[in-house]
Amino acid sequence: MIVCTKCGSDNPDGTRFCVRCGAYMDWTGVRVAEPAGSAVSAMLKTQDLTVEPGGQMACDVEVHNDGRLVDEYWLQVSGPDASWCSVEPTSLRLMPKTAGSARVLFRPPRAASPLAGTVPFVITVNSTVDPNVKTAVAGSLTIGRFVDVIASMVPQTSESFRVGEHTVKVENRGNGPSRVRVSAQDADDKLASEVVPSDMTVAPGSSASSHVAVWPRNPKEPRAGRRLAFQVLIQPDGSPPIRLDGVTVLLEQQKGWWPKWRLAIAAALLLTLVTAGVALAGPPYPHWPPFPQPSPSLPPSPSPSPVATVANLTVTPQSLKFGTVSVGAGSATMSVTVANSGTGKTNVTAKLSNTKDFSIQDQCRR
Repeated sequence: MIVCTKCGSDNPDGTRFCVRCGAYMDWTGVRVAEPAGSAVSAMLKTQDLTVEPGGQMACDVEVHNDGRLVDEYWLQVSGPDASWCSVEPTSLRLMPKTAGSARVLFRPPRAASPLAGTVPFVITVNSTVDPNVKTAVAGSLTIGRFVDVIASMVPQTSESFRVGEHTVKVENRGNGPSRVRVSAQDADDKLASEVVPSDMTVAPGSSASSHVAVWPRNPKEPRAGRRLAFQVLIQPDGSPPIRLDGVTVLLEQQKGWWPKWRLAIAAALLLTLVTAGVALAGPPYPHWPPFPQPSPSLPPSPSPSPVATVANLTVTPQSLKFGTVSVGAGSATMSVTVANSGTGKTNVTAKLSNTKDFSIQDQCRR
């Protein structure tokens, strides 16, 4: 048997030109011993394939029975997910020195898996006559990339006294990472906004969120339930932008009890402090103007001789009425006459029974 080194096909002895490619055997042929039992070889007609997700790609594999026996060969493809690749037919029954073809089909779904990129695959051919006889051919499959990004915003309408807050959820249903930029704007330019994060990369089959805050540019913007519309723009790379409509409702903050009652509370607090200060000072309270202090009385002169004498005193009037007098003030001056009709001398001193609450000026004249 002569094997053509140009195309790899087997030729019977004595062949001058290759039966497959027509090459001159004297130049390209190699004589080999003819196998006594089962033998197989395979060739993949297209080794590098490209397929789009959701589409289909097929290639043919050619199997040669190089042995001297009738054999059936089972074909199997490995590498990609078996759920979207197959071989038709799965087996070939070949006579000796004959060949047959099978078709390998690739149908990747339009989903996040499989990922975009190149996937190697191997087609294995096994003999049923001799399990030790088998061969394999390898190729590569390039899966195209597609972009499928969806977005939603919760809540669509916010109510706030100062800042309206929204959450934008971005989901990547494509088969490759997608960079997404998020921004907010309003047609009348009455709202300021902040988006965190504003630029993010979302992995295939996953989601990410951005926080969007909006508030009036003019602090004196009328509120009282006024509705201001805005738009959130989601821009994925390689895909048209996504626009989400939102509304923020400006609520008027109700005035509390403090502005209404603060003056009354301050007055009551001040009165309480003054009252506490007076109570801590306590009696006796200072007098103004101050009363003149009584002059010290002179000691009595010694009597010349111890003569037994008796003093007889009379007081006119017997009682005094001072009327109503303010605390800390002095009353009008009132006179009391003390007469001695006896034969002896005596000292007369004015005293009060209640010296805690009252005081007296002693202006006695003799």
